[in-house]
Amino acid sequence: MGPVLPFLAISWVLLILLIELLYLVSLLIPEKITHAKIQPTVSIIVAVWNEEERVEKCLNSLLKQDYPKIKTEIIVVGGGDNKTVSICQKFAKQGEIKFIHEKTRQGKWWALNKGIELAKNEIIAFTDADCVLPARWLSNLVSRLDDGDIIISPYIYSSEKTLVHKMSFIIALVVNSMFRHISKIFKLISFFGFGCLMKRKVVEKVKFKKSFVEDLIFSYEAQKAGFRIAFDNRARPQEAGPDSLLDMAKLLRRVTPAVLFELPKIPNFTSFFIIIYSFLSVFSPPFFIYYLIMGDQRTILTGVTFIIVSLIFFIAVLSSEGYISRLRYFLHLLIAILVFALLGIKEMIVMILNKNKDWGYIWPIYNKAQ
Repeated sequence: MGPVLPFLAISWVLLILLIELLYLVSLLIPEKITHAKIQPTVSIIVAVWNEEERVEKCLNSLLKQDYPKIKTEIIVVGGGDNKTVSICQKFAKQGEIKFIHEKTRQGKWWALNKGIELAKNEIIAFTDADCVLPARWLSNLVSRLDDGDIIISPYIYSSEKTLVHKMSFIIALVVNSMFRHISKIFKLISFFGFGCLMKRKVVEKVKFKKSFVEDLIFSYEAQKAGFRIAFDNRARPQEAGPDSLLDMAKLLRRVTPAVLFELPKIPNFTSFFIIIYSFLSVFSPPFFIYYLIMGDQRTILTGVTFIIVSLIFFIAVLSSEGYISRLRYFLHLLIAILVFALLGIKEMIVMILNKNKDWGYIWPIYNKAQ
């Protein structure tokens, strides 16, 4: 097969090993954690579209926050199917939320900006309509406002049922832990759309832009403007993760244009790194396993090193995140890496063979948004 494929396969493993070693080093750097005793007024914004199965759970969890209700408002912007609209209107009629019915979908970026425009409080919080928030989510984030201008709560998936749930749970836990800790070394783009809050001065200077990855671009521009980001993982939003391999494929289908089309718009090292890492993670694992099975000595040595370091890294992640009892999920992590690689190859082929040669089949809302 020539030297290219073996090089890619080994490069993928070495890149992962580098990330794992950086993570282990980052654990030695103490986090600045303060607990402010302030209770500012907070506007919580939720963008919703076709979430009839989940939005009610999300809103109920927001209404059960242990934060003073007199100091909060919940603004829901969106719509979609009749059931979703009906649920939101029910909460609005009861005076529990403000609902802005978006009859024609403009895009999530538009919904978030609309919510910000209507928000009247000094702190702006965000979550997604398919998330369930722990009762202390809001109060925990507010207590960290002395540590940053934007406070992020990394999301978590449920690991209750199937193999797919367990794979999704462990991948999300590892990725979020990596971003949280390695950001102490590098200024990283932060995934925070699932649950975060920020001071009003941030949204007065930075707006959400038309994009599939509006939260990543917002995060980059906020950091570029000098705003500080801090993480709090004491009360994680539980996001509705993939239920099947088909759902995983749909997730990758949404992520593909973000990596190939949107991330290059963010001119920093992290964006470049994510693109290279994603490319290697899609194409290299199958070849690495092939060379491992064929008995290539370099691959076997690299593979043994990879397993040992990865296990140490995995134990460190579980210890840091408070999930040491999930040590048995190490196998699920390895399976998930291979599954995502194979699904990624499939989605890349589908995209390349797209007869219309546009993003419409992956990203219709982006193309239609005004």
